[in-house]
Amino acid sequence: MRTMGSTIVRRAAWLSFAAGIALAAAGLASAAEFKTAPPLSAPGLDGKPIQVKYADARVTLVNFWATWCLPCREEMPAINRAFQKYRDRGFRAVGLALQSGEPAEVKEFLEGRKLGLAYPILMSSEDLAERFGDIEIIPTTYLIGPKGEVLKSYFGLAGDFEKTLGAEIEKHVTAAPAR
Repeated sequence: MRTMGSTIVRRAAWLSFAAGIALAAAGLASAAEFKTAPPLSAPGLDGKPIQVKYADARVTLVNFWATWCLPCREEMPAINRAFQKYRDRGFRAVGLALQSGEPAEVKEFLEGRKLGLAYPILMSSEDLAERFGDIEIIPTTYLIGPKGEVLKSYFGLAGDFEKTLGAEIEKHVTAAPAR
């Protein structure tokens, strides 16, 4: 038996997905130009600043997400599984909560969803999102090499994201380190 609430949730998920597709089509030119990631420093959920150093990993995943984004909720467990699988091989991941309220609200959201994320979640700002290619689509995920080079970009929830992401990470963690 369907409830009105489940219909609304499905409709909201579809609208979020459709909006992501439309924004992806509109934003491809600027996204294609984004080749080098800026330095990344942002406050953690405890308010303390955390600096992410790309050189400390073979590949770093940077994921912009929001508490209100249904596709983000689907993507985060896949990122967590990839992080747990590859972290001992030089893979790092960080989530950047964008347009999601105060740190306490983000922390409450994560605890309420029982996601059990093993990778750090930081608080993004509009300024930081702009420096990362002017984020217009949520979720937006980048794989970044040790010199800050953008290796791969994902805009919106990609079909078979976990398998595609895993293959891309595998390629970079098994490659000989760049000199």
